Amino acid sequence: MYNIGNGPAMHIRIDDKIVSPARYPERLRFICPAIIKKDECLPIEVKILTEDGKHEDKSARLGFIKPPEATETVEINVHFENLIGKEYVYTLKLGKDMPNNAVPVDYLLQYLLETFPRPINPNEIPALYVDPSERTRVLQYCRDKGFIEAIPIETDQEGIVGFQNIAITSRGIDYLKGKS
Repeated sequence: MYNIGNGPAMHIRIDDKIVSPARYPERLRFICPAIIKKDECLPIEVKILTEDGKHEDKSARLGFIKPPEATETVEINVHFENLIGKEYVYTLKLGKDMPNNAVPVDYLLQYLLETFPRPINPNEIPALYVDPSERTRVLQYCRDKGFIEAIPIETDQEGIVGFQNIAITSRGIDYLKGKS
């Protein structure tokens, strides 16, 4: 979750959501951080439980609502308070019909922001974020634009064939903020 507000978001919670992606209804339970500072991006844990919420379904996967391959749309209510205790509730769409003007660069930078400040290697980038067949091209584009820092792996005949120690830069973070 990314806080694009003017101050910290506190006492964050997302209502459980009952979904029916395949075999039987399941409950999505969102585990949120207590506080997200202004301009901070922190992960939200999602547990898939039985419909009654008593047991975790370890075999279920979130692929049906994770862009870019999402097949379902899920509306969720996000609750939080500002510093003076005023409560806000936002209804957001996750999955297939969520507002999305994202391109592969956006998915790559989002993943790098989630892993920041730890640099990663390309094999750590899940295919869900960047198709492995496009990975080197997207990384090269981001490096050329100054969105990432990365050490190129070169050969004498082919030029750059890969990268290592990849990390998002402040310019890459600014690019993502502009997309919000």
